[in-house]
Amino acid sequence: RKEVQKAFDHVLVDECQDLNKVQFEAIQFMTEHISDGADGKSLWMVGDDKQSIYGFRGARPEMFTQLHTTEGWKTRVIRTNYRCTPEIVEAANRLIANNE
Repeated sequence: RKEVQKAFDHVLVDECQDLNKVQFEAIQFMTEHISDGADGKSLWMVGDDKQSIYGFRGARPEMFTQLHTTEGWKTRVIRTNYRCTPEIVEAANRLIANNE
């Protein structure tokens, strides 16, 4: 674990809403040496719980979405969609409006 931590001072994980428990724990082990970024080390996790599609293999989006309650964790929200036109985003939002 310590050898892996020595190798990575900056970690970016995308599609975090689809991590399962084992994957999430592996990331925690890899990055437990990274704190608030004051030392120049960073952990960035990107995801959208509305896009979670791997529940059948144990994805637990709440592990990602609840990080904002962790002391020292900073959440930043990306409000601009660069992949789709506004019309597609609006239609998708209407489709998922009643999801839990």
